[in-house]
Amino acid sequence: MLFNSFIFIALLITTFILYYIPVFKRIQVLLLIAASLLFYAYGQPNLVFLLITSVIINIFSSYYVTYGKEEKRKLYAVMGVGLNLLLLVTFKYSPLFGHTFFSTTNSIGQFLINIPLPIGISFFTFQGISLVVDVYTQKYQPREELIPRSFFQHAQRVFFSRVFFHSLYRAL
Repeated sequence: MLFNSFIFIALLITTFILYYIPVFKRIQVLLLIAASLLFYAYGQPNLVFLLITSVIINIFSSYYVTYGKEEKRKLYAVMGVGLNLLLLVTFKYSPLFGHTFFSTTNSIGQFLINIPLPIGISFFTFQGISLVVDVYTQKYQPREELIPRSFFQHAQRVFFSRVFFHSLYRAL
């Protein structure tokens, strides 16, 4: 979706109007999340679920690193980073694996070769890894200050920051 396209201008105006209507004040962040997902889905609608999956992995891992059992915090951080890297390797390098280890006439080789490369997958994967690692190491502030106790509020914040800023990155 280009910035000068009609569909972008329509999405922008609709989002802007809905955002400033007083009735929607309580759901302004959810509105921006929905608009960002629509923007991302416009180019590759089947891959929006990958972005959502990545965000969900980071929501759970960062929350449990903060509020999980003390002895399992490292496990949650390693699992969060590992799952993020697994998504990255699967989608970014599957054509390489398909060409290297399988024949192009083989069904597994064809499947691996045809896995699409999502726009910005490295960006949103490393952004998610950064969240998990920063929460685990408490690099910038104590994890309890960064991650709210309310799981819903934390999920909303992570979704907003990951999806909204990824949409901006994708547009550039």
